[in-house]
Amino acid sequence: MSAKLYELSSQRDFKTFNYQTQFLIWAVTQRKDKLHKDQPLHKKEIYHLKCLAKNLRRSPSIIEAGEKLLKNEALGWNWQDWLQIVLSDCLHPFHGDSYHHSIRIAKIISVLKEDHYEKFGFVCFPDLGIREFAQIKTKLYFSQDDWECLENAAFYHDLGKLGFPSGFWETPGEFTPLQKECRKIHPALFFPLGEMFAVPLRVTGLALAHHYLNLGYPTNGWLMLFHGLLQDEKFQQLLGLLTTLDVYDGMRGPRCYRRAILSHDDVMGKILSELGRIGPKFMPLLVVADQQAIIGSLYPQ
Repeated sequence: MSAKLYELSSQRDFKTFNYQTQFLIWAVTQRKDKLHKDQPLHKKEIYHLKCLAKNLRRSPSIIEAGEKLLKNEALGWNWQDWLQIVLSDCLHPFHGDSYHHSIRIAKIISVLKEDHYEKFGFVCFPDLGIREFAQIKTKLYFSQDDWECLENAAFYHDLGKLGFPSGFWETPGEFTPLQKECRKIHPALFFPLGEMFAVPLRVTGLALAHHYLNLGYPTNGWLMLFHGLLQDEKFQQLLGLLTTLDVYDGMRGPRCYRRAILSHDDVMGKILSELGRIGPKFMPLLVVADQQAIIGSLYPQ
């Protein structure tokens, strides 16, 4: 694969797309004659790409975009417009829990962005006695581009969940061990969407890696291509904050398979076991966000 991964222009050459992306576009446009050609894809990849394509076909606009990409025609809209269509037309009816999960995380980020942290960073933010946060908060300053990448990654990071059959995410009760392993695939399924719609690489990287720092989530096959980003200190901060908010909302937000609704205190008592390598670094943000009523209104009491 090219070191550039994919061009960010509106008009690209379909033949240069990765095999996964080519297969997805063929499936979206129902080019069934192309789907059976020998491709260097595993059966599991083919299965999830077909599920992803089936869910994308909920939107006639996405089908039309696939037709244009096959012809190397410009898509006309920018990548945020296309991913917003996927979010609202495809993810929302497919699995409302994941849709609202993404909206809540983005709202929390937007409130933090509107506060003085956008201008001055987090140097005055209380560290609440957490050493890890005290060590990084003096460098915790996000530019406007950083905030935009973080917000967009929050909105779109779970679009890979569309690569599963209808009903998978609405399993009543606890997931089986096999389902738990299977669902770890979903971050990697963002890559063909990112290439289809020329999503900036930092946003794609955050979506691909948003479980990279968690316990139990393996590195997916695309992360090696984002090695430079993963070594960048600012990207690590963005990824750490996104992952912390993702885990927090994943534990506190409503889920059809969860019987009880956890309170903020309940989540804070259990979250460390889920954060993995991040540990408690960004937990002060959650504590202060709760104290300032930034997040309380987003969740059922």
